[in-house]
Amino acid sequence: MIAYLTADQPGQTPAATISVGYAALAQAAAESLGAIPTGLLLHDFKHYLNVGIPYFSPQTNTWEPVIQWSNDWAIALGWFQQALIGLLAPLNPANATDRPCLVKGLSPEQAQAALSQLTGVVVNQPTGWSEAYCFNVREAILATGLVDRPDQIVFLEDTIAALLTHLAPTDPSASPSLASGTTLVISAGATTTQLLLVSLPAIAADPFHENCHMRSLAYAGNAIDQDIICQLLYPSAQGWESLGLDELDLPLPGEPDLPTRYRLQQQLESTWLGRELVTAVRHAKPNLSQQDQVVFNLERQQWTLSQRDWHHRVVLPYLQQLNRELNLLLHQAGATTESIQQVICQGGTTQIHSIALWLQQKLPHAAVIPPHGDRSPSWGLAHLPLYPKVLDSQRHQFSPYLLVHRLVNHLPDQPQPVGQILQMLEQHRIDLHLCQSALLSLLAGQLPAGLVVTPPDSDLLTPLSQQHPDIQTLSATQLFSRQGNQAYQLNPHVRSALTRYLAAVLTNTHQTMQEVVPVNSWIEHRQ
Repeated sequence: MIAYLTADQPGQTPAATISVGYAALAQAAAESLGAIPTGLLLHDFKHYLNVGIPYFSPQTNTWEPVIQWSNDWAIALGWFQQALIGLLAPLNPANATDRPCLVKGLSPEQAQAALSQLTGVVVNQPTGWSEAYCFNVREAILATGLVDRPDQIVFLEDTIAALLTHLAPTDPSASPSLASGTTLVISAGATTTQLLLVSLPAIAADPFHENCHMRSLAYAGNAIDQDIICQLLYPSAQGWESLGLDELDLPLPGEPDLPTRYRLQQQLESTWLGRELVTAVRHAKPNLSQQDQVVFNLERQQWTLSQRDWHHRVVLPYLQQLNRELNLLLHQAGATTESIQQVICQGGTTQIHSIALWLQQKLPHAAVIPPHGDRSPSWGLAHLPLYPKVLDSQRHQFSPYLLVHRLVNHLPDQPQPVGQILQMLEQHRIDLHLCQSALLSLLAGQLPAGLVVTPPDSDLLTPLSQQHPDIQTLSATQLFSRQGNQAYQLNPHVRSALTRYLAAVLTNTHQTMQEVVPVNSWIEHRQ
C-alpha cells in the first residue's frame, strides 16, 4: 500500500484528499526533482492499522494516536486509514474516476456491473492481529460505499486464504490439487510469519476452527531486510555516520524484538541513505537464494553480499525461530513431523531457498508446494462462499470491544459477583459462551488489544502521543478492582475516562460497538 502526503497535510484533519497508488508514486517522483523534496511517501503501512483506532481528542484538540514515522515526520493514524479509503474508492462505480477498476476475465462493463451489486467483502487478516485492524479496515470499506453494513464485511486468516487458493481449481471440472491428510500452511510476507495445521478434508467439518491450529511470529521480510543491514552491511561500513545507528541498540537477528526494530525503522526512514539502503537490500535479497554473492552500488561504493554470510547470520536465526514455532504448533495439535503430508507456502519470504531445504529435512514425508505463481491470496478469499465453514463465525458475532461498551454503560457502580455480571451481559444480548475468555481478561486488568495503544506498539507513537491522558489513564490503571472473594467493581475513574474515550472514537464512524453483529447471512446463504 502506497500513499503520498504533501508537506502541509500531516498538520491537517485526515481526509480523503490524498494521493494513492500510481498517482502517489508519480507525485513523489515529480517532487523529488526539486532541490528539497517537500512531501512524504507512505509505504508498508498495513501494520499501523493494527495498533489502535484513530479519533479526535477534545482534551488536546489533536488527532490521535500520532505515529512517529521518522525523526522529522509525525503522522496521525487517521491518515493511514484515509490512504486505505483512497485505495479502495475506485472499486465503487459510483466514485467517478478516469481509471475504472479492471477485473481479470471481465469486460469493464461487466466489472462495473458486478461491483455495483456487491453483497459482501472478504478481507485477509494476519493471525493474531487485533480487533482494531478489523475495525479500521471495516470503517474504510464502509466509507467507500462498497457495502452498507458492517455484517457484510468478513475477515479470513491469511493461512486459510492460502489453503483455499489450492483447494479451488481454476477449472471447475478438475479435482483439487491437495491430497487428504495433515497439511501445514506457512504464510510469510512483509511483517508476519503465520502457521496453520489442519487435517484435510476437515475443510468441510462444521466446527472447522476447532479442528485447526494456528500460530504467528512477528518476523518476516521487513525484519530480514533490517538484519541484512545490521548484520552484513553496517559492521564494515564507512561514512555512514548520517544513519545514526551508532546511537541505537540493534535488533537480535531472527528475533521479533519489536521495540528495537520500530526505532531502527524510524531511523532508517529519517535519512536519504537509510531509505536507499532499504531499497537496495530489497532488490538484492531475492538473488541471494540463487547466487553465491550479490553486488550492488550505493553511495559511490560497491557492496557485496555473500550467500553464505546471509544464510548463517540472517536466515539461520530465522529458521531457528520458525522451528520453535512449528514444534509448539505440533505439540498444540498433538501431531508429529512424520504425520504431515504436505506443506503449502505462501508469500515472498517463503521463496527463500533455505526455507524449502529446512522443510524437506524437518518434514521428510511432506510434499512442499511453493507459492502459486498465477494466484494471489485474493483467489482464496474470493472462494470463501464455496467453503463457508472455514469462517470463524463466532469471532464475527462477538467483539471484545462490544463487551467493554456493555460493561462501561450498564454495569452498576457497586461491587458485583461474577454471576451477576454474567446475568447482566446475557440480558444485554451478549453470548456468554463467546465472551468468557474476554471477560476473564478484563477482570484480570487487560483491555482488548488495539482498543488503546499499548506496548510494544506504543513505541511507534510520538513521545507526546505516548503521554496523552487517554493512553496514560487507560493503560496504567485496571478497569476492575477485586472486592472480596468473587466480586468485582468498575474503577470509577477509568470508567469515566473510557466512556469519554469511546465517545470520541465513535464520533462520525459507521460502526457503533453497541450492537451484536448478525452472523454473516450472505455467506450462510451459499451453504
